[in-house]
Amino acid sequence: SDALLRTAEAQADHCSLPFLQLGVLRTMALVLKSGMRAELLPHAGTIANMVLQQYAKHRTGTITHCKLLLKVGQRVALVFLPNRVATWRYQRGHRSLVSNL
Repeated sequence: SDALLRTAEAQADHCSLPFLQLGVLRTMALVLKSGMRAELLPHAGTIANMVLQQYAKHRTGTITHCKLLLKVGQRVALVFLPNRVATWRYQRGHRSLVSNL
């Protein structure tokens, strides 16, 4: 992920390669979607700062660029939130349908 961050920061100032920027943002969105929270948390602050800087610079950019910046920003924000255990998940003690109804 360090190489991805370096590429994103290097391309943030250069607008000559918009497809590379979109590719980096899509990759970051996929990594943030499937990555583990504990592994992403050390890098989340750097990613959030990069996204905020790019959004401030390119507010009038293409719709796809803005959409991907928002998607990455939302997924970074989810990394910062605490874990929440689902109360509806399967519980081992309730094996009978009769007792559940």
